[in-house]
Amino acid sequence: MLSVPLHWDLSLIQKLISSPEFSDLHAGLVELGEKVQSLERELEASGIARPRKGKTSKISSSASVLTRVTWEIARAQGYALVLRKEEALYLDGSQLEDLSPQVKERLPELFGS
Repeated sequence: MLSVPLHWDLSLIQKLISSPEFSDLHAGLVELGEKVQSLERELEASGIARPRKGKTSKISSSASVLTRVTWEIARAQGYALVLRKEEALYLDGSQLEDLSPQVKERLPELFGS
């Protein structure tokens, strides 16, 4: 069912919007989030499980690209775990490495940066 992937994508987008590390992409992320919300409302109103082809592909793929790029960077650099600072129970800031700049560097086509 499409609502689950869209909801997950929206959750990821909302986390990125609230993240200070992605503040320079705020406008693009907000726009992307609004598109996902609009599609969710459209799907609910129509009662269909599948949207018109092509309408969600760019939005879903955008969130997937964020995840994939982060995964690729983390794997290439040998990380065992990647998480948002806000989701950690405890952090020693002196032992952290922020992957946000590396992720943003690989995403110019996604947000027009």
